[in-house]
Amino acid sequence: MKDDENINLGGQISPEAYAIQAGCAFSLITDAAKGDTLEIEGVTYVIAKTPHVDETGWATLFLKEPVT
Repeated sequence: MKDDENINLGGQISPEAYAIQAGCAFSLITDAAKGDTLEIEGVTYVIAKTPHVDETGWATLFLKEPVT
C-alpha cells in the first residue's frame, strides 16, 4: 500500500493508520519533520506525521511514498 489511510471508528477519537513505518534511534533524526523525505533502499518516502518517540528514545516514522 502506498498511501496513508484515515480510519474513523465512529467516536471522538479518529486514529490514523499508516501502511509504511520505519524506526530508528531518535538521536539520528532529531530534526525530521512532517513533509521531509527519507530514502530507504532506493525508494523515497515522505514523512507523513511528526515522528513519535517513546520513553526508550526509539522513534517511529510514519511514511508515505511521494506522488510521482
